[in-house]
Amino acid sequence: ELDDGRHVIAAIRDISEAVQTRRAAQLAADHLRNAVECIEDAFAVFDPEGRLVTHNSAFQRLYEGVLAGPLIGRSVAELARAVAVAEGLDAAQQEALVQQRVGLVTQPASVGRLERLGRVYRVVSRRTQDGGAVVVMSDRTEELQREEALRKASAAKSDFLSSMSHELRTPLNAVLGFAQLLRRDRKAPLNERQLGMLEHIVDGGEHLLHLIDDVLDLTRIEAGTVPFSIEPVDVASTVAQAVTTLAPMAARAEVELVVDPSVAAVGAVTAD
Repeated sequence: ELDDGRHVIAAIRDISEAVQTRRAAQLAADHLRNAVECIEDAFAVFDPEGRLVTHNSAFQRLYEGVLAGPLIGRSVAELARAVAVAEGLDAAQQEALVQQRVGLVTQPASVGRLERLGRVYRVVSRRTQDGGAVVVMSDRTEELQREEALRKASAAKSDFLSSMSHELRTPLNAVLGFAQLLRRDRKAPLNERQLGMLEHIVDGGEHLLHLIDDVLDLTRIEAGTVPFSIEPVDVASTVAQAVTTLAPMAARAEVELVVDPSVAAVGAVTAD
């Protein structure tokens, strides 16, 4: 207010750059929040004092019915104690749970296991540059259930194979036993043609016994206890046994089996 009336002094400053910077920062923050929210696993960030800075909805769901109000600003110990109380743990169990959760966040890097609401989580924690921690909790329940189902199925299969191999041996031993008795029967000896057929029965039965042993070896392989018997094996004899076993099927199919003469010159090889 001057003698000649009211005067106005105005200063105008261009803040366009500052506004753009704030908008860019806000946009980056929005992108970060959206990215965090898109993470399917439970995700949380804690500051150096162990207080929750940010989290996604998957992390929020772990504390539904446990804590009222926002989780931001609460400490790891506070979150863990609320869970322990909600699950009805006694004082000693509560303290153990709190120490476990605090340890997952305060260690430089850790991988742990956490159970909540009937689910099993794999917890991975990594320290940030400012001394805080990033925690990712992956739900492993279905994976563990599948692994358990596979383990039970494998055990059942092994038990079945072991049982069946023994069940097969009993009648097969009877077949081989009576075939050997026929071969040695002096009161009613078989002719040369019958003895030849009988030899096929005995060879085929013994081959089947070896196959049954191989079935048992499958279970030993899975257990990592398969034994090896390294010894000289005559190639010509092995090929001859294979041809003898296949001969009836080849004859029915009108297929001629021919063994290369060079097989006889191979001799023995070292094999299992």
